Amino acid sequence: MSLFKERQNRREFFQHSVFGMASLGAIGTRKLASPDLNRKEIFSSLKEGSDKKKIGIIICARYESCGGGKCLRSMREHVGGFSKYPDSMMLDVVGFGQCGGCPGVNVEYVPEEMKKNGAEVIHLATGFVVGYPPCPYTLYFKNFIESYYELPVVIGTHPIPLKYLTAHSKLPSLKEIEKVAPYLLKEDKEIMLDYN
Repeated sequence: MSLFKERQNRREFFQHSVFGMASLGAIGTRKLASPDLNRKEIFSSLKEGSDKKKIGIIICARYESCGGGKCLRSMREHVGGFSKYPDSMMLDVVGFGQCGGCPGVNVEYVPEEMKKNGAEVIHLATGFVVGYPPCPYTLYFKNFIESYYELPVVIGTHPIPLKYLTAHSKLPSLKEIEKVAPYLLKEDKEIMLDYN
C-alpha cells in the first residue's frame, strides 16, 4: 500500500472515529476527573531543581494565520492557561502548530513532533473554547494526546478576552467553557480587558 493511501486511510478512520464518538456524546477515551489544571500531573516530569518547562501549543485551524502573539504574551506573563505555573518558572515553546481543520486530523501527528522536541506539556489554545462556535472536539483531543502520547494537556493559553466573555455570557457555550476550562473564567477582568 502506498504511503499516501496509508495516510489517507488513517485520516479517514480518525475522521470517522471522531465524528462517531462526538455524535454518540462520547467525546473522550476517559472521563475528565477534574476540569481544573492538575499541577501534580503537569510538574511530575520536572527534575529536582528544574526551573524550566517545555511546552507545545496547538491552535484551532480557523486561526491558522494567527501570529501567536496573545499565546506567547500570556506565557511570558503567566496568565490564562499558564497561570498555574510558578512565576519564576521559565516556559519554553518547543512546538507551535494547528489542528489541521475539523475534525482535527493533525492532532494525530503534531504532538509527536513536539514530544521529539522535548515537550513536557501540550496546551490547546484558547481559540478552541472561545471560537464561534467553540470546538466540539476539545476534550477528545485532550484525551487522545494524554492517552497516546502520555503528555499532560492544558486547555487554554491566553486569557479569554473580555469581549468574547461578554458575547458568550448569553450563549450555551459559556457552560462548555465552564466545563473544560473554568480557570480561564476566573481570570481578573482587567487582564481579560487587556487581552481584547
